[in-house]
Amino acid sequence: MSNKYQIPDLEKKKFDWQFVFVGTAILFVMFIISFFANIGGTRNYLCTRAWFQPICAATNLSILSFSREDVAWYEASEAKSCTGIEQYLAKYPNGKNAQVAAARLSGRKLVEHADWEEKQAEMDTHYTRFLNQYLVKTGPARNFASAKHDAIENAKAQAREVECEQYSSGNFKLNSVRVKPQTWNCSGEGDGQFCDFDGSVICYYSEKLISVGDEC
Repeated sequence: MSNKYQIPDLEKKKFDWQFVFVGTAILFVMFIISFFANIGGTRNYLCTRAWFQPICAATNLSILSFSREDVAWYEASEAKSCTGIEQYLAKYPNGKNAQVAAARLSGRKLVEHADWEEKQAEMDTHYTRFLNQYLVKTGPARNFASAKHDAIENAKAQAREVECEQYSSGNFKLNSVRVKPQTWNCSGEGDGQFCDFDGSVICYYSEKLISVGDEC
């Protein structure tokens, strides 16, 4: 097919897309006008639909009493809030959801909610290489730097099982341990070195905080 026949086809497709775009834009504008002007009760109807109620509530467009009632019920019902349902019944004792609200209140129950709060505790500690259960190596380290490194790593293992052990069970969850050496005591042994130290250890843990509340 020659170009002189292709050009009109392309122009027609372009016109079709423009028509679809303009038509969609017109329909959208008409919907917005109908909604805000409440033409034919458009807004009233949409604000009674559960999936549209958050929009009505957020834009404060629930002007009629029944629309406000639906929004109040939606918010209290979704949150399972006994206080919210009580407030709904106080305001709408004969509302369309009054019976359901009363049933929800009569079936109220206590529910525990648990939150984890991160905390830390610092305490004095002493590490000595003679606590054999915490040793990684059987012999001395090659130099003071590696001897101190070994002491710190072994002290962390000690802290998890001794100083910080109280924060690893029950309502506590041990997250990590930090060792802070303050006074070193390093000596030579054979061809290598070993180190002890006095200092402190920090236990980083989470504590479970339990709150009890009504749920309807």
